[in-house]
Amino acid sequence: MKNLSRSYGGLVINPEGHILLVEPKNHFDGYVWTFPKGKAKPDLKPFESAQRVVQDKTGIFPLPLLKLPGEFAGGTSLTEFFVMNPFREITTKPNKENNSKWVPIEAVEPHISQTLNPVGRNRDLEVLARLFEVYPRILGGFRLDEQFETKENEVVTAYSLRFDGYAYAETGNNLEWQQNGSDSKVEWSKSFISNPDYSQSKDRLCMVLFFIQRGLIRERWLNWNSHTAQVARRLFLETYNYNVPEAVRYEGLYTTWSRKSESEREADAAFIRMRDYTTLYFPELRD
Repeated sequence: MKNLSRSYGGLVINPEGHILLVEPKNHFDGYVWTFPKGKAKPDLKPFESAQRVVQDKTGIFPLPLLKLPGEFAGGTSLTEFFVMNPFREITTKPNKENNSKWVPIEAVEPHISQTLNPVGRNRDLEVLARLFEVYPRILGGFRLDEQFETKENEVVTAYSLRFDGYAYAETGNNLEWQQNGSDSKVEWSKSFISNPDYSQSKDRLCMVLFFIQRGLIRERWLNWNSHTAQVARRLFLETYNYNVPEAVRYEGLYTTWSRKSESEREADAAFIRMRDYTTLYFPELRD
């Protein structure tokens, strides 16, 4: 087997459930429609190389959400792909050797299948199959659920309520809250939201997210463009894989969380990252 060069590419998915494909000029090397990819840049990290090639070939500046597991061999290169979210169009003109367009997820396979290069076509179809295999909840969420706030409420609630914030605030490790009255844990959480310190223990981060859910998300009072929403998303991303101590578990929701596969948790985290990346936060809207 000949030596393959290293390359990186982007699977850019927009909120409407479309994937960004490129059409090489004159269908170079038999490619009709393919994912944007290119040679590794020695001065850039892998995800930065993927960002650069997407930007150069499409005029879209993307933000990586997560890496697609595996490496994918083509005729001349071995490629790693990153699942990405489009952040903005750039002002400089992209490489005019390529056309690009957004393709509905269900139409991506027929587009790729037009490629005449069998090695490249099979590689791209393998990448698409892996995307559906590993992150179906991302694709399903983009494609089927336009009510992003409803979905985000459900995801954050499911994770935050596996942790019993009331029980944690009353444990022996938190005597200052017991001594200062029943509302002191809530006041501490409010202070945290105003000046977040994510170096706090995972238990304390879970407690703050718990109180955000109980006080705001449960009643749908949280403004998802607000500073508090930004804090809630960061708390989620800091704690979504944390195995909370038995003494402070809500068993039902903890059991549901523990049965999630790693890919399911990563898909939920990718969705929250997407929401964070694409949200314009307004500091003056403090809940």
